[in-house]
This record gives sequence, C-alpha cells and structure tokens, in this order.
Amino acid sequence: RDGKDYLKPCAAVHPSVEEEIVVRTRSEMTMARCTLTTRSYLTPVAVLLCLLGVAAVAHVRDVTHGKEPSRAEMEAFVRNLNPLSPLRASPVGGDIDAQPLSLKSLPGIDRIIKRQQIALKPVVIVPSLIGNVLEARLNHASSKHWYCERTDKEWFTLWVDTYEMLPLLIDCWFERFSLSYNATSHLNVNATGVEVRVPSYGDLDAVTYLGADNTSPIWNTTVEILTELGYQPGVNLRGAPYDWRTSTLSYPLDHYPRLKGLIEDTYRINGNRSVVITSLSMGAPYFLGFLNTYVTQEWKDTYLDSWVSMDGAFGGSISALSSVLNPGSIFQNIDNSFFSTYAQQFLQVFRMMGSLTFMAPLGEIYGQDSELVLTPKKNYTAAEYVEVLLAAGANTTAQIMRDVLKQGIRNQKPPGIAVHCVYGYNVTTPYQLNYTKGFDSVPSVIFSTGDGTVLHEGLDRCAVWSKQQRQRSVSYPIQHMMHGSSVQNKQALAYFVSVLFN
Repeated sequence: RDGKDYLKPCAAVHPSVEEEIVVRTRSEMTMARCTLTTRSYLTPVAVLLCLLGVAAVAHVRDVTHGKEPSRAEMEAFVRNLNPLSPLRASPVGGDIDAQPLSLKSLPGIDRIIKRQQIALKPVVIVPSLIGNVLEARLNHASSKHWYCERTDKEWFTLWVDTYEMLPLLIDCWFERFSLSYNATSHLNVNATGVEVRVPSYGDLDAVTYLGADNTSPIWNTTVEILTELGYQPGVNLRGAPYDWRTSTLSYPLDHYPRLKGLIEDTYRINGNRSVVITSLSMGAPYFLGFLNTYVTQEWKDTYLDSWVSMDGAFGGSISALSSVLNPGSIFQNIDNSFFSTYAQQFLQVFRMMGSLTFMAPLGEIYGQDSELVLTPKKNYTAAEYVEVLLAAGANTTAQIMRDVLKQGIRNQKPPGIAVHCVYGYNVTTPYQLNYTKGFDSVPSVIFSTGDGTVLHEGLDRCAVWSKQQRQRSVSYPIQHMMHGSSVQNKQALAYFVSVLFN
C-alpha cells in the first residue's frame, strides 16, 4: 500500500514504456499515477485499460450524480456515521468546549497537582462505539466488483480511512467491513476471506486518533494532559480497544479475556498498583458487563482502584435503534448527495452490527412499557424490540436481539468498585421515533432531555448505585455538555484528573 500495487498496470501497457511515477500516500487520498509514452503504437492492453478507465469514470459520475465528495465532506460524514450521534441538531445546543486544551487550562489544576503522588495510578482507556481503529487483511476475499482487491497479505486500516469512502472504493469497503450472522454459533462473523484485528492492544495508537495524519481525534487531549502529568503511554497509560461491531456473545470469548489480561499486566508492571479505568459512551455498558459477568469481587478488589465513566451510555439510545430501522437521519446533515445513494448499504451494515442491538434503549432503566417506536398500526415498547425489528423486515437483527436479551449481559447491578459518572445534561435528546409513513421513511423525532444522545436516566446510574453498594458512587453532571465531548471538555477532564490524584 505504498503505491507499488497501483503501478502494475503501467508496466503492462508496453515493454518499451517509459514511466514517470508520482506516488503519494493513501492518507493524502491520491493514487499513484504514471505518465506513459509509447514509442510506436497503442497495444490492445492499453486500449483495454483506457476503456476500463472510461467505464470507471462513468460509474463514478453515475453514483455521485456528478458530485464527487471533497475530503472535508468525507471527514464530516465519518464523524456523523456514529449510530450514537444525535438524530437532529438539538434545539438546545451543547457546549462541547472544543477549544485546544492543555494541563494548565484545566480549572483548579494547581490545587490538584499539589496532591500529586510519587506513584501515579495506572490508567486503562476503554473506548466507545466506532471509537478505535480496526485493521484488516484479505485472503481470497469474494467481491461483486472487479476493481476490489481479493488478496492483500499486509494489514491495512479498515476503520477509518477516508480514502476508502471515495467512489468505487466505498463499494469494496462495504464488503470488507460488513458482518454476517452465524445461526449455529449465534456469533457475528467477518466476510469470507476478510480477517479483522484490533491493532496496538495495550498501547494508545488505536484509541487516540481514528484517522491517519492525526485526524478524527478522540482521546488525544486526555492523553496529552496525562502525559504532561508524567504518565508513560504503554506503561501506566494504556488502551483496551475492541471490535465494537460485534454482538455481546463474542465478549466473553474474545474481548473480556484480553481486557482482564491487560488489567492484570498493567497492575503487575506498575508495582502491583490497582488500576483506574476510564470509558467513553458504549465503553461504559461494555465494561459494566465485564464487571458483572466475567470477574469476581475478589478480583475487582485486587486489581481495580476506580472507574470514571465519561458520557456512559448505560441506558442505550434511541439513535442506535433508529440506525437499524432506517438510518436516513444520518444523511440529513450531509450536503453531498453521494452518501445518500448508499443509505441501503449502510442499513444492511448496521443491521448486522450486534453492538447496536446491545445499545437499544434499556427497558430496565426507562420502563418496559415505555413506547419508543410509533407507527400507524402499532406503538412498540422497550419490551417489544424483536417485534418492531420483524415488522421492519430486519429478521436477522431480531434474532441477534433475542440472543442479547437471553444472555443478560446488560443487567444494571452495581459494579462493585468505586465509580464516577461524568455526563452532560439539559441538552435536547430524542426519546421516540414516529414512523408516520412506515419504516421506509425517515421518522419524525420526539425529544426529551439528556446529553443529545442518551436520556438523563440512562446516564446517571451512579445516583442509583450509591444506594446499592458500599463503594463510592459519584455523579458529576455538566450542563450542556453533549454526548462524546467529555474527553475534550476541560471541566470533565479536571474532574478526571482529580480522581487520579485523590
């Protein structure tokens, strides 16, 4: 993927061809190109290549309606692609406090640093839905498109490389990124011939930025601030990325064993010092499931100091349910019509992502009788997810939902460790979907209050747990802080640092 593969057609044109090669990286979103000079005549191969090029251009113009997306539009689209993004721009806007931050800019930091201990508490970061890099490689992968590579022994970025969102290449990306469902094992599986991994487990490369060239930042500010405080990435500041696409049934088989091993290793290499966990969004219910179903209380008491949940989506979100019924709302904030042509492909991708059934609004918190999906024929409650998915034609997604409900991993028992819930409030947040014209249409949205994505009750679990466990359980609400922005918010980060030095 350094450009060499793209030069093979140039050499095939004619034995006497003279090549002037300009190669740029994929992150610059350009391909290698050749200036070809033939000494006498055009060969049949050259004519064929020319015809294929014309066909490709025609296809691009067809799917883009003559409007190929710019790099800025592609990056905006990737940001909006998160199924846990708000369905509409909130009438009450959120202050995400996105200005560049540093350690000195945090409120009360001088007082906090005075309490700095000689031995820093080690930290492990648990990311969110779409919140860490995924890599893939190909081994005779099947494809419907002649221009998609079938075999590539080198690992390449599957999520997220905006280059892959270019016309034609996005067709290949859909095939490689999409999961299917194995009815025998009840697990999500990758496409045939596609191997997917989480890179840099234990390090920070996969969680700090999603894109190449330090684009699509997530934990970068948090990491920079902790590094200023003396933390060493890979030693006492580590990342626990996971394949956030998959169903919860894979968690105890693949994800949780690695997470347990990482925490134990971090404990050991830091002089048997217990570990602080910090999570973002879906990372919270993912980690709560780990605590309540995979490890013992004795293990928690030994290896864990505390847990700081940032924007914890404990109660799930109607946005996740919307993405498997009709993801059209995602495309309403994107100006370029190119992306809307792929709405059905994204719908199929979302319906096979078991994680989205995991993130549907939780009846245990909002009430099993709460009507969340309204249609002309029937209103569906939080206890009727299987029924609403079947009504929408998402039969396989309905089976994945049955598996998740049967597994019981989303139980809301207290975590059994000291926990801090940092979240936003007083932001208009969707809580009902009204499909007045059926599931093929984009629904109207009825709003309540929360952080723009998760309702208030689904964020502030610490208030409930404070009455149910002996360990500390502290709520730290921040007005108008929108979902996902806590890791870039100076008030939230100052509180996190204070927990580390308490």
